[in-house]
Amino acid sequence: SATHADIGMINGGAIRSNRIYQEGNLTKRLIFDVLPFNNTLAVLELTGAEILSVLERSVATAEQAKGRFLQLSGLQLRYDPVAKPGERVRQVLVGSAPLQLEHRYKVATVDYLSQGGDGYEILRTAKQLLPTNISDLINETVINYIAGLAKPIQQLPDGRIQTVPAQNNQ
Repeated sequence: SATHADIGMINGGAIRSNRIYQEGNLTKRLIFDVLPFNNTLAVLELTGAEILSVLERSVATAEQAKGRFLQLSGLQLRYDPVAKPGERVRQVLVGSAPLQLEHRYKVATVDYLSQGGDGYEILRTAKQLLPTNISDLINETVINYIAGLAKPIQQLPDGRIQTVPAQNNQ
């Protein structure tokens, strides 16, 4: 990744497409259509406990399909949508290791979230590792990242975000 972050997160409301795209050429225009806002890259340092709090906020309204639901990279999340608030997140793996509450992680996100957008106030007080006023636009960062990948690109669903099966809800 451009930031060498442990985790990437973006609010679903920043992504303006829910289509499955057919095989073919990926154009800059398509990236700008999917990521139309002038969000800049933000890199924060968060403890595992802070990340857990952010993830709880994300899944709090998951069933309502709110724009604050986070799309994630670098971690796997299992949650129970019917559990009590604050107890919905059941498992978080960063890479293949369990989230460590005291460990400090490097998190790439967008300036909107780093400024407390969508109610993520905890991100506003996080240590900034990259000032958002000098960073690149997210859509340009994505274009540059894709340009450096081997062709063709194939991304299949990888189960990063999962709900706990109903039979496991207790």
